[in-house]
Amino acid sequence: MDLLRTESLAALRAQGDEAEALFGEGPAGQRMLRDDLQSPAAVGLVDFADAVDPAVITHPVVTDVSRTRLLGAADGCRPPIACAAVGLLDAAARAIDHQNPVDWPAWHRLTPHVTALLEWLAAYLDDASLETLLAVTVRTTKAERRSGKLATAEKHASLATTAGGHLGDRNAAVLTARYALGQVVAAQGRNRAAEQLYRQVFTLQQGVLGGDHPDTLNTRHHLATMIYYQGRYDEAESMYRQVLADLRRVLGDEHPATLAARDNLARVTGLQGRHREAEQMFREVLVEQEKLLGGQHPDTVRTRARLERITARPKAAR
Repeated sequence: MDLLRTESLAALRAQGDEAEALFGEGPAGQRMLRDDLQSPAAVGLVDFADAVDPAVITHPVVTDVSRTRLLGAADGCRPPIACAAVGLLDAAARAIDHQNPVDWPAWHRLTPHVTALLEWLAAYLDDASLETLLAVTVRTTKAERRSGKLATAEKHASLATTAGGHLGDRNAAVLTARYALGQVVAAQGRNRAAEQLYRQVFTLQQGVLGGDHPDTLNTRHHLATMIYYQGRYDEAESMYRQVLADLRRVLGDEHPATLAARDNLARVTGLQGRHREAEQMFREVLVEQEKLLGGQHPDTVRTRARLERITARPKAAR
């Protein structure tokens, strides 16, 4: 039911100034929505689930017939309905945070709707609506990846890159979707495949966004991480140092992305046996993270854990 936001549905009921009065937010709009749902419910086409998260239940046959009718409708009828569907999904996604574990169940409830729009409606969307759908999908894959649902995250990221194909490789939304696919592949430990994806995205981002764009710098950072995950520490260190210099110049010393690059540089330094140097680097990063991000931020916790591991080594080994 959270998806059925009456302000987004208003345009489907009326045009111009009458839309808000007929089907706007508030009690009147909610009452109109209930009336619209009661008619199909009366003949068994839909049902209602009054659980913790209220929902409208539609029989698969009804869903398939409705989709077929929509796809066969006149061209003038389909766009507003398609745009409204994407708008409803976008509004629901904007209300939750993909980084917050408390919101992950809400993201999981959106999953079947994201899948449905990608699989059967994406080909009929205008470019702007398709870009919005890709952006929602990217945020969904991030929530799924963080919550451990890697197979579903990869499915959505793959569907998004395919759906955005006609927008072209140089479209920013498509590049973001391909980067998200790289993140999911990396999370599964497929480091070589992730490296290839990141290299492809990085090359395109340089041409489309420029080398100093934050997205381009972020991809370079993750590319370096895939390289060090494969044990190529010298190459990774060189890339970390280069991207760190650019992050400092573009975003500043105190930006979280800059601090994350410093943390990873310290780690790859330690992996090459320069433990005292790495320890000092970790301490400096941790001070900045605690000040800027707080002691409980995931980045701060990660740096503290890495510092503790390196200081736990015998002094002779450091």
